[in-house]
Amino acid sequence: GHLLHQLTEQALPLLNVDHVLVRLPGNDGVLQTVALAGKGAERYRGRLLQSGAGRSSWVMENRRPLAIKDVSQDKVFGLGHLMREMGVKGFLCVPLISRNQKSIGVLQATSLKEKEFTQEEIALAQQLAAGAAVAIENARLFQELQEKSRELEEAYKTKSAFLNTMAHELRTPLNVLIATMQLFRDGFYGA
Repeated sequence: GHLLHQLTEQALPLLNVDHVLVRLPGNDGVLQTVALAGKGAERYRGRLLQSGAGRSSWVMENRRPLAIKDVSQDKVFGLGHLMREMGVKGFLCVPLISRNQKSIGVLQATSLKEKEFTQEEIALAQQLAAGAAVAIENARLFQELQEKSRELEEAYKTKSAFLNTMAHELRTPLNVLIATMQLFRDGFYGA
């Protein structure tokens, strides 16, 4: 989370925009804002669907960048309440592509002024998105490793408990047998 927040902060001046967000699908598949930067960007956090979700979903599905000079003139997706309220004009969205070439989220940049995004800015946004994708994947792998090691630890404890119980259960009859053998040997039961 901290790394993604840093990335969005650094992306603001690099892309020359007012807001930068990283959005990932939640368990329900709805895109959620997980990192953001820029004045007033906090407003994006709670509002999931209205803030360019149609465009973001399109970018995720098609795995292609989408740059719009003035989003208020977008006839395809229209303008969500939040973007209208915030006065968003320039819009850029690029997919986060994982190592196995899956689209795992988006990096979205918005400007309060009309903005013709250059090829360099789009390429830069894609590089930032690639960095974000690596960070997200590494965090997920680390989490999986921690869960696996927890599971192994649990399995080890269960096995140990079972072996201790079995050893105890076996020790009692074995002790009786050994004692009885001793008595036989000592002639306690006669010849």
